[in-house]
Amino acid sequence: MEDRNIKNYLKSGISMNELISAMITDMQIPKCADESENEYICRIIYSALGQWCLKSASAVNYGGEAITKHKQTLLLKNLLNQYKEIFPFVESYFSGNDEPAVHIRRLYEETGYLLTDNKNHNQIANYGRTLNIGNKYLFFGEPNEDEVNGLGLFDTEERYNIGIKDLLIRDSLNCEEYINHCFDLTDFEEYFGSENEYLFFNPHLDKPISVSWCKNCEDEFVIAKNDGLHQFLLIQKYGGKIYFKDFSVNEDVSELTAYDYRRLYFALKSYYKHPVKVWINSTDDTYSRIRLSSQLPNREYFLLLLTAWPIGNVFNKNEFLIKNEYLEFIIDVLSDIGVKGERNGK
Repeated sequence: MEDRNIKNYLKSGISMNELISAMITDMQIPKCADESENEYICRIIYSALGQWCLKSASAVNYGGEAITKHKQTLLLKNLLNQYKEIFPFVESYFSGNDEPAVHIRRLYEETGYLLTDNKNHNQIANYGRTLNIGNKYLFFGEPNEDEVNGLGLFDTEERYNIGIKDLLIRDSLNCEEYINHCFDLTDFEEYFGSENEYLFFNPHLDKPISVSWCKNCEDEFVIAKNDGLHQFLLIQKYGGKIYFKDFSVNEDVSELTAYDYRRLYFALKSYYKHPVKVWINSTDDTYSRIRLSSQLPNREYFLLLLTAWPIGNVFNKNEFLIKNEYLEFIIDVLSDIGVKGERNGK
């Protein structure tokens, strides 16, 4: 995969089937029992683009020049366009409002695979962090005959091992502890406005969070929003009075810490016994499909991108294909933020 022009492989006499087969072997990605050949090829190309992205940032380790973010994005866009010419059906998998090349590059920047200098050059991280998942290690470094899952590299060798909380920059509070932290009354002010100006999050509804808002709520802990003012508040009642504090909402899609406000929604739904769910369907001895009832905070979503493949479209944030050997680890991570796993889609 060193040549960045796919057509040069074909001109050399290698068939496209042989090239795909070589990519499958190099990245150690077996076919899922219930996926079509087209779906399988989309997964292979998706993971291959990640490899290209990381390889392009490693030249500096061998006396070459560091690559700029712009050139790295153009490289991935060019490669994807070449794949689309050869396999027109991949167009739908890589379509969306965002640019797949930027999406992949930003994931690696945010999770520590790529380090950016003050001249906007990207360089591969070379300090060899690993995260133990199952019997293997998610490796943050230069690709070198590693097993690939989604956009993540996996190896059997432990290097500088880190914990999941360190990777995600996530505290160890459980759902109830996190709610108590967010609703510490000493951080609140008395509210004198009208409650009619707001909609209130209803954690008792078995619906997506986006449609779980109502005109009133009598719960002890409440999230309120005013769409017209683009304002979110945390509200609680104490001693016959209403207290509030501002609730920060970060929706920068590419940042590791974005959408973290969803953690409080998840915690409240778990606290009130209507947790967000992840349905798990085993497809064969190697893979399972998972489906989430709500989109995740970016920290956990990015972890899924490093361990699994989005199903149907690169920007699908609710459905993933994951190897069974990494499934329990992911379910444990999701349970820490209040997501309940249910087997066989039930």
